[in-house]
Amino acid sequence: MTEWRVTTLGDVIEVSHGFAFKGEYFRDNGANVLLTPKNFKAGGGLDVSPGRCKFYDGPIDERFVLAPGSVVVAMTDLIQDAPILGAAGTIPATGRYLHNQRIGRVAVKDPGRIRTEFIPWLLNSPTVRAQVRATATGATVRHTAPVRIGEVVTQIPPPREQDKIAGILTAFDELIAINERRIELLEDLARSLYREWFVRFRFPGWDNVRFTDTPIGSAPADWQADRLREFVTTQYGFTASATKVPVGPRFLRGMDINKRSYTDWSEVPYCKVPDEQLDRFRLDAGDVCVVRMADPGKVGIVERPVDAVFASYLVRIRSADARLGPQLLAHYLRDTRYQDWVTGSSTGTTRKSASASVLTEPLIVLPPIDLADQFERKADAFRSALNSLVEQNAAVAHTRDLLLPRLVTGRLDISDVDLGDLLPAEFAA
Repeated sequence: MTEWRVTTLGDVIEVSHGFAFKGEYFRDNGANVLLTPKNFKAGGGLDVSPGRCKFYDGPIDERFVLAPGSVVVAMTDLIQDAPILGAAGTIPATGRYLHNQRIGRVAVKDPGRIRTEFIPWLLNSPTVRAQVRATATGATVRHTAPVRIGEVVTQIPPPREQDKIAGILTAFDELIAINERRIELLEDLARSLYREWFVRFRFPGWDNVRFTDTPIGSAPADWQADRLREFVTTQYGFTASATKVPVGPRFLRGMDINKRSYTDWSEVPYCKVPDEQLDRFRLDAGDVCVVRMADPGKVGIVERPVDAVFASYLVRIRSADARLGPQLLAHYLRDTRYQDWVTGSSTGTTRKSASASVLTEPLIVLPPIDLADQFERKADAFRSALNSLVEQNAAVAHTRDLLLPRLVTGRLDISDVDLGDLLPAEFAA
């Protein structure tokens, strides 16, 4: 194995605080993404999907705009059961991202000793993450500081081997990114199909159908309009503590479904459930769950068989009518009209909530059974392909995470391995 050198992080990199941006300028959308610890994944890397981001439209000092390719590190823990303190990521090539005070920006002190592309993998390695976390202080919100991160001791290989390690691990991330774009496309296809058929009423044969006035406006005359509660049953979930230890079934919570249209079950924790209560709260394929507290109205659907139960902050909504299949129900609940209604109907000033009766009060119009079946088949095809990609990404990420500590510590020696195109052009010779 080539020579690895013991060093402190402060000898090779410099970490700097960001700016305390004013909350009065925070927005739900905009051109400037205010990066926060919530944008970091627990295992490392950034999630800058719209549902995870805060935006800012106040005055901006250009010194706190993060350049594409910049490395950043989370210096605060905000989620107890998914700790992100010490996680590192790289700013995407597109978009405008702001550097706030809870995030550390990493700069290279000596390019001859450490490569920028290698830094996030080094910071995300278990040995470095453990040391960074050990530097944190605070009882409820734990926080570290740039100077303490600089005191962490590690070892680094020669630059050429750093490039090889970064090349291997980045290849996994690139495959995940490609799959995520395909997932977004499949989400859009299913969503567009729903809106075309059940919002615009441009379903197969629509031009030969008579329309009439209903409580929700003009709709096909042979469709039935009524309150959602007339077509479904509801149930509140189970109260338990979540754990990463597999002590029982998976434990679906609001945070597992409130940002995406799908559930990555590899990220869902476990819980203990008494045997006599397991059947009552067990989730079945086709179940739809809606968040009732903190972020009411957010929707999750169980699309594959899974050993799981659902938490008390969720309401399980099951169809009691053959015309309302799981996909139609889930897409109806995700649609803007329903989401706007829940937002306006939720109670509470600091912590919003909505009861099962409130969540099932809006009007819905149901199609004939043959059209409902057509939609379920088409939507199921899109969503099945989507969930296959989600499972594939979980497997790719698992493999990457197994390799990461072995590569970054030198336990897996690749010094004599020819990686060809995985290396930057200037180091490929």
